[in-house]
Amino acid sequence: MSVDYIAGNTTDGLTLKLYRGEDMVLLAFDIDDSLKKPDFVGFGIQYFIGDSTQPRDVFNFLMFKRVRLKAKNAAKHIQLMARASMRSPIQQFRWAHVPSVPLDGPVTYQVSAMFWNGDNPIIAKATKKLGLDQVEVRRLNAPTGQPMAGPPTLAEGGLPGSSVFLREALARGAELFEWESRKAQSGKRSGTKIRGVGVGVSGFFAGSNGFDGLLVIRPDGSLQVQSGVGNFGTESVSDVHRVAAELLGVPWERVEITWGNTGKHLPWTCISGGSQTTHAMTRAAHAAATTRLRPAPLSVRRRLHLPH
Repeated sequence: MSVDYIAGNTTDGLTLKLYRGEDMVLLAFDIDDSLKKPDFVGFGIQYFIGDSTQPRDVFNFLMFKRVRLKAKNAAKHIQLMARASMRSPIQQFRWAHVPSVPLDGPVTYQVSAMFWNGDNPIIAKATKKLGLDQVEVRRLNAPTGQPMAGPPTLAEGGLPGSSVFLREALARGAELFEWESRKAQSGKRSGTKIRGVGVGVSGFFAGSNGFDGLLVIRPDGSLQVQSGVGNFGTESVSDVHRVAAELLGVPWERVEITWGNTGKHLPWTCISGGSQTTHAMTRAAHAAATTRLRPAPLSVRRRLHLPH
């Protein structure tokens, strides 16, 4: 095989070698001893087309049990995303990626070693055996500031969190739950029942970036907005774009929303979910409106009845 069809790289203990074929690619991975840990569960694969900064997922054929249970009764696209290798890591040291359609332009692959932290039951058992307080142990070990979400570094595919207030949440939760008094009753029998109390923590991803806003300012001063947001009846298909009208000084009555499939030349849009859509697509609409305002000469803004 020609060397032009082989590429490789080693970063932070993870080695990737890529063999390019006709409309497909074979990826081979290896890890050194620093990554061979009990919570290592496989590899997550994403790829980027051309100069795009928006990652696309390579999908596993299988789902991890805990992911499958969450996706079982969800919509089809949620079930599909549950097979994304960043959620259900690939547990092999090689993988053939055959895109459903040919990819135009250069493609960059990013592979991450995936780890799942299953310390909730461990901490619960350890604190009970050692006579320690679960809330206090978790508070001392809770991250602060802007910790990395996912892999531990940007190079491995990790993302810096915008904020974390886990210590404050534990303190407030303990107060509202009356932890001290309920902890004293934990494990005691009442008739045929034994009730116990415990503490669990986990992360929740809310908000995205890297998505597109698209709008047209017409000569009569009205605003046409292109929307690819899923229309589930929550009105986010239009409401997230109100910020654009507000920034441009266009009354909402003079805004026209064109809505449809992102595969038909509408802006690249995040999945539909309350924790994602409001953040990502309001931000995209704000960016589009801000960009449109910035370069417009004063004469043009007057003609279009825009604020100046």
